[in-house]
Parts: sequence; C-alpha cells; structure tokens
Amino acid sequence: MSYKLKAISNLSRVLFNSIIPNPTFGHIDITDDEVKLNTDGIVKFITINFRGLINVFNKLPDGYGISITKNKIFIYNLLAKELKEDGLLFTFIGDLEIRSVEVRTFNSNKFLCDITDNNRTLLINHSKTNLEDDSLLLLEEEEIEPIRYSLSSNKIDDNSIKGLHTKKPFANGYSGSFNYHPDENVYMTGKQLTNESQPVLNPKLPIKSKTIQKKVKRLSNKYNAILRQKDLQEVQVTKRVEKIQPAIKKQEPVSVAKTKVVKKEGKY
Repeated sequence: MSYKLKAISNLSRVLFNSIIPNPTFGHIDITDDEVKLNTDGIVKFITINFRGLINVFNKLPDGYGISITKNKIFIYNLLAKELKEDGLLFTFIGDLEIRSVEVRTFNSNKFLCDITDNNRTLLINHSKTNLEDDSLLLLEEEEIEPIRYSLSSNKIDDNSIKGLHTKKPFANGYSGSFNYHPDENVYMTGKQLTNESQPVLNPKLPIKSKTIQKKVKRLSNKYNAILRQKDLQEVQVTKRVEKIQPAIKKQEPVSVAKTKVVKKEGKY
C-alpha cells in the first residue's frame, strides 16, 4: 500500500512540475537600490551570496518567502507563482556586492545567473573620470543628496509569506486567506498583515497568554514600522522630484498615497 501511495505521489509531482514553465537562464540587475531578476520561467528557490551590510525591503509577490544571514539571501516560492513583471525582488539600503546567484527550478534543475551591477560599474567609471568631469559629478551629487543610514546588521523589513489560502479549516475553525510570520511562528487572518488581522490559534491555547500577546505585539510593531518606512520612502521621492524641477517654476507638492487597509478575509 505504501508503495502505491509513493508512486501516486511521484506521479502527482511529475504532473505538477510539467505544467510549470521551468527557467533555463537568469539575469540579476542591480541599479541604485533595486535588485531585479529577469528569467524565462518560474523559479522555486533563489540563493544570493553577497558581501556587505544591508537592510532589505521585501518586494516579492504573494506566496514568496525571504530570509537573510550574514552573507546569504534565500528566496523561496511556495505557490509556484511568477515574479512581478519587472522582476523586482527587493530594494535595499547599505553596501551590497552580490558575488553569485543560484536558481533552482521545480523540475530539480539549477543554474547560476549572470549579474550586472550598475552601481559597481558606475563607481568604477567615476574613479576613472578625469578632473574636468568632476565638476559635473559634484553638481549632480548636490542636486540629490544621498540619505545616510546607520546599519548594525543585515535585516529584512518584512519576511512574512502573504497570499496563502486554505479551504480546510484550521483547528479553531477559520478558513480562507491567511499570512504566515516565520519569526513569530504565527498565522494571521487576511492575505497580508493589516490592523484588522487576527491570530489563527489553536482553541486549546489561551489567547491572553503572555507568549501569544508578546508575539501579537511584535507583529503590531512590525506592521507599524512597515507603514512608517513606506511613508518615508514616498516623502523622499517627493523631495527628490522637487529638487530636480527648475527653481523658477513652483511645483505642486507630490501627494503621499495613504496605505489602504485590506479588509479581513476568511470565515469561521
């Protein structure tokens, strides 16, 4: 019986993999604070080896997870979904030098990606620029002032896995959309974390326990920090746009979009 179950499982995996377009190449592009992947299929797992000290801002679609160590970034695709159209994986602050990127596919193949680091190329070109061109470079640097950050360790702003869904109820009876937070090992209601999300708990566990309350508090702080970071980035873009405009013509301030609150999904 176990042999038959194993055979059925293998067949299901083969059929599942056969309908997924598995990539055959990949190209990593690093420009300014953005890291993008251009590929011809759906990736299962990405391993990025790097040097530097960075804070990462997750830009992955629903169903993707991300984690970071001292010199590696791991990205995994749980729902076999495509990346965003522009291939954006994440943005970052700090000093990042990507040494290699390995992609694993759903049919168990793997390959190394080509890498174009426009930041490093620009730095090299600047170092070779003669004195006559320095005035132009200095002028450009004065127009858009870089933002200084003090980093102590590699971090990710949000490593939650969004857009998950279940028709089979959890132990407490909840079914529908949910999101998972690896650091806290907590499932929350809704496609992503919002101020209306509730923890999906085993009914045997008291919701008022100190451990659970501590985890929920951490998630609340994380959610508020993400909102603050989004507001900060939008304000910085506004300031840069205003500086680039001619001083003679007064520009209308760029409005900062408010974060929409996603209503709680699922049911009990």
